[in-house]
Amino acid sequence: MLVDSHCHLDYLERRGENIAAVLQRAKAVGVECFLDVATTLVGEPKLREYCATYPGVFRSVGVHPNHATEEPDVCTEELIALSDQPKVIALGECGIDYFREHTTPEIQKKVFRTHLEAAQVTDLPLIIHTRNADEDTIAVMQEVYREKPFRGVFHCYTGSEAILAAAQEMDFYISVTGILTYGKSQELRERVAGIAPSRLMVETDAPFLAPKPHRGKQCEPYMVRHTADMLGELLDLNAVELAEQTTTNFFRLFKRAKLEITS
Repeated sequence: MLVDSHCHLDYLERRGENIAAVLQRAKAVGVECFLDVATTLVGEPKLREYCATYPGVFRSVGVHPNHATEEPDVCTEELIALSDQPKVIALGECGIDYFREHTTPEIQKKVFRTHLEAAQVTDLPLIIHTRNADEDTIAVMQEVYREKPFRGVFHCYTGSEAILAAAQEMDFYISVTGILTYGKSQELRERVAGIAPSRLMVETDAPFLAPKPHRGKQCEPYMVRHTADMLGELLDLNAVELAEQTTTNFFRLFKRAKLEITS
């Protein structure tokens, strides 16, 4: 069994996909579990609906840094309250993103801190997003972490030495996407090959970042198998071993998740 540890089913539905069909295509190739990752609080009811409707789907609550301007007043107490709902297993995705200038650094850092503080209270793992902002992302995390540790994963790892060092320091997991399969990603592959298998997970970030041989198309959870195949090659693990390892890692980090296998 494989787990897609990070996808956005609501984005796929907005792009015209039938979610039941999306999940069936994934399950047909052995992807049985999905973490549907929040980007806004206003979209929370839709994620709740998917979890209630489809076995094997779990969710997070949180505000993506690119949406922080839309929901700048989210507070720690609100995140804590929302996290106490069925099938919520994580906080995020949260972090800092300077690639697109949607939100000021000050607002992003403020909203990011609320997630870190909620994680300290709930012990839910964090899904960390960082883009063109590694230094600031790590600095905010380290400052709060010194007060009280928290757990989580750096999603969509792209090869940053700084992020890898921070993950080792704070005992965070690393998750890889279809970028791992791209021809230009040799340096990323070399870095990932040196990470302990017990700290790695696979994801699609669907509908983004489709792996080869689907690059350029809309990404779906079933495509996580191609990323898993590449990761297995790098770690010298066969398909069964890689699936077992990454699935074990997922459930070790996301302790609230219950294994659900459907026909």
